[in-house]
Amino acid sequence: MTIPLFDLKSCRTCKQELTSASFHKNARFADGLNSECAECSKARSLAWRERHRSECTERTRQYRKRKKAERDAEHAKYLEENKDRLAAEAAAKRAEQKRKKSEYDRRYYIQNAEKKARYRDENRHRWIEQKKAYYEKHYAENRKAYVERAKARHLKVKGVTVVPFTVEQLEARMAYFGNVCWICQEAPFEHVDHVKPISKGGLHVLANLRPACELCNLRKRNQWPFDLDRFRKRYVA
Repeated sequence: MTIPLFDLKSCRTCKQELTSASFHKNARFADGLNSECAECSKARSLAWRERHRSECTERTRQYRKRKKAERDAEHAKYLEENKDRLAAEAAAKRAEQKRKKSEYDRRYYIQNAEKKARYRDENRHRWIEQKKAYYEKHYAENRKAYVERAKARHLKVKGVTVVPFTVEQLEARMAYFGNVCWICQEAPFEHVDHVKPISKGGLHVLANLRPACELCNLRKRNQWPFDLDRFRKRYVA
């Protein structure tokens, strides 16, 4: 196929005679086409970007950052101007979804009532055993926390002032006294003793708790004021 001469154009870069389809349009030139072919233009553009890669990257980053800030500001302005309408639409949508779900659940329950009852009866014993095993395991792993919560709840019912604390804080308090009885200072602690007894107006707070062995705690009972030196002379020495 012969190409008409008037459809050929010379590229200023590669000096080849190419068809007009090989050039980008450019209104600044008399013939409306760019002075270099598309391939040369692309190669020149890639070479320039490679030489100025860091500048291009930074400019692109700044442009995206600026545009994001503009979009965020525009979105925040839109939300502020349409706050009431959007809230009403969201509430209406939630109500509609709740109504549809309620209707679906009711239809499903009616259609599968016998199936659900049979499944429940077949698995009731297994569920009870699983729940029982879970609670037993959880209690064994967190026995100290259960005991302290039960004690605090019991004291609160009695009207005693209770300042909540964690098991870790209680263990740190016992470790402060070396995990030995604060009275005889010999036996390992077995009881958590209220220095000022609850029955004498003592508080259930960390500052009023100390480690005590079973024997010393039982001998101390609810004495207040408590004469530590006299107690040690009588029982420990």
